[in-house]
Amino acid sequence: MILDQKLWLDKTTQFYRQTTGKTYFDLREQLEDILQIILKIDVAEKAYFVRCFEDFTAVIVSSSDLNILNRRIPMEYLNDLREINYKVIDDVWGTFSFEKNPKRVILQYFDTHEIKGFLVKCYGNEAVLNQSFKYYSLLCKFRIEEVLQTHQNEHDLNELKIRFESILRASPMPIIFVDDLTKGTFINDKGYDLLEIDRNAPITPEIISSSFARLIKQLKNKAEVEQQAKDYLIFNQDKAWPWRLGSPHNRTYNVITQHTNLKSYKGRLWIFEDISIEETTKEQLQNINQQLFQVAKKERHENTLKSAFLSNMSHEIRTPLNGVIGAISILEETPLTKEQYELVNIIKKSGEGLISLINDILDYSKIEAGELKLQKESFSIIELVDDCVDIFYVKGLERNIEIRVIFDKRTPVFIYGDKNRIKQIILNLLSNAVKFSRANGIITIEVETAVNEKGENILVCKIIDCGDGIPEEMQSVIFERFTQINQNQLGGTGLGLAICKRLTEMMGGQIGLESVFDFGSTFFFSLPLSFEGNPPLYLEELLSKYSQVKSCLWAVESEDGIEPFARYVENSNLKLIASADPEELVNGNFPKPNIILIDTYILQDKLASAIRLFKNHPVTGKVPIVLVSYPNNIYLKELDSSSYDEQLMKPLKLKSLVQILDKIILGTGNVPKPETEQQDSTQTYFGNRNILVVEDNLFNQKIIKHILDSQLDHFDMVESGEEAVSMVSQKLYDLIFMDIQLPGMDGVATTKIIREIYAMVDQPTIIALTADIFMKESSSLEEAGFDDYIPKPYRKKEIITKLEEYLVKK
Repeated sequence: MILDQKLWLDKTTQFYRQTTGKTYFDLREQLEDILQIILKIDVAEKAYFVRCFEDFTAVIVSSSDLNILNRRIPMEYLNDLREINYKVIDDVWGTFSFEKNPKRVILQYFDTHEIKGFLVKCYGNEAVLNQSFKYYSLLCKFRIEEVLQTHQNEHDLNELKIRFESILRASPMPIIFVDDLTKGTFINDKGYDLLEIDRNAPITPEIISSSFARLIKQLKNKAEVEQQAKDYLIFNQDKAWPWRLGSPHNRTYNVITQHTNLKSYKGRLWIFEDISIEETTKEQLQNINQQLFQVAKKERHENTLKSAFLSNMSHEIRTPLNGVIGAISILEETPLTKEQYELVNIIKKSGEGLISLINDILDYSKIEAGELKLQKESFSIIELVDDCVDIFYVKGLERNIEIRVIFDKRTPVFIYGDKNRIKQIILNLLSNAVKFSRANGIITIEVETAVNEKGENILVCKIIDCGDGIPEEMQSVIFERFTQINQNQLGGTGLGLAICKRLTEMMGGQIGLESVFDFGSTFFFSLPLSFEGNPPLYLEELLSKYSQVKSCLWAVESEDGIEPFARYVENSNLKLIASADPEELVNGNFPKPNIILIDTYILQDKLASAIRLFKNHPVTGKVPIVLVSYPNNIYLKELDSSSYDEQLMKPLKLKSLVQILDKIILGTGNVPKPETEQQDSTQTYFGNRNILVVEDNLFNQKIIKHILDSQLDHFDMVESGEEAVSMVSQKLYDLIFMDIQLPGMDGVATTKIIREIYAMVDQPTIIALTADIFMKESSSLEEAGFDDYIPKPYRKKEIITKLEEYLVKK
């Protein structure tokens, strides 16, 4: 037994020795050698390899018996034998031996991932296949698997090497590898071209060194490369840096060098990445950027000159206009015939129209130059909208157009933003609505809150007109500058809507329109809501006080006319009953009213009889009557003022109506006095105040003198900054009107000196007078010490308002 074991151990050693060190390039050749070795040291009569393929076929690929080569073995005979390392079968039917005489067969399954199959050995019945033999067979199997796997690895590695070298040789980048002994040098085709080396010449260290030296001599940045090379090559650092080659290459390479330290190869890899296009593009981009910088610098300079020109143009145009409009305002106060009054009115409207055109042009120029700054403050959006309506309601009346305002109850009373710019947008849209609406129509302003697509709370303002609408092809361009639907109709610069769009976008909002041709248009804009950290007060909270007291209001008004107010009081204890017929109200079964509201326009010549009807009725005889009327209503003038209790002017403001309800229903608040065209002539008493006017233009001097003479007993006037400084050095002034553009020392410099003179005493109020509309947003006003601003042309109401604001309060 011991001898038997030693025999098979010796044969195993012999098998290992005979299958070591030989390289095969063909799998069949290798398998045949293995079979020959097995037959030499084994006692098998016949041996062959069966290879199992992925298509579930098994074929004899190598055999000591050439007669059975390429035969197929049914897979059903082999399936159960997979994963079995060693199996002895009595092949009675000759399934594996292919012989009539029974044989003993050993099957051993192989799996080297790439090669799967069986080693089949056939023995005579007398063969001793004991445990020692089995051990020998298993060892041989493992060795065969190692040999087959090694062959596969060598095959794969060889294929990989071929592919890798093919890729490197075909690479558009020059690639060079030089080991420390120049034995493992590799240069691809582009590398040969770059180094100018003959492909057929042997590669020696001298050739490599001289080629690199020649290449470096051609560099435009030779000194830089040589200096960096000392650090990179001496210390074996990995680096990438640019090599800028001159003639004949005229290329720029990003050279990547990397040191390798493998067992077989120790050396340095060089990769030359051609970045000539990138460098050229970069250089061109730098040139373009430099040109753009110069263009931008020139544009900034031109914008500065443009702003100075526009500012000067504004002043030069407004100064004579100021004289014209100021003189017309004074002339209006003198006795005039009807014809003279009409001519004066034409001149006044023409002048104001020209100023409006100038303002649009200058405003848009400032926006385009990026010089317009937003001035944010907290203000009442309700009062702002009412103020806008005040400006246009008289113009609307000329064509019998009514302007109505509807606030959603969730509208905040106060918001934070640029009050003047929001007002400018509303005025522009409202001006267009009045201009383009049909006579006898209604313009509606709706203000509400909403949530945009970002989930932000926004304020939405809509102006709904009753015009002809805008053709669909014009709607996409209507907000572009110089765009008008009909340039031959109604004039204008075509800048109004463009300014609105730019202002809205500056404030983070959006603007748009909805229009059906021949059915009117709805222009709308939205702005982000801001409250400057304060909790918002909504309109519904302001009106909630009427829910505390049960009351009733009768309104002699149309359903459309009373609709806005009906929205405010719905779901409250204030019951609103409206009818255009007074008889229907007194004869109907309605609750007794606390107030009777009468729209004089609805009744016209029946106004007096309607008031008598209410006064003489037992239910309404003592109920307060409030008239809502336009100024100079002829039917109102015929009434005895004692026949009604209060009067509100149209357009009816929410604030005015709330004050009426507070006084009559809640017993609080004051009723605003109605404004009429005939203002109270009683002047405000300004006391013994010292006032100085600094104005160089003779016409402007006369106009402001005429305005101040009607309000003040005495004031001083000078025409230069130097004279103003002299006057303030001798006398303490309470208020100074200061023209900005003065001969010699201008108004800004003069104001700074005055502030220094008054450093130790109470500072006067200094109000800038200027035809430059840009000056209002200029930081120089505040920096120079101005308290306020009045634009030219001068208007009597504006000047008196400033006197009241700063002198009466003071």
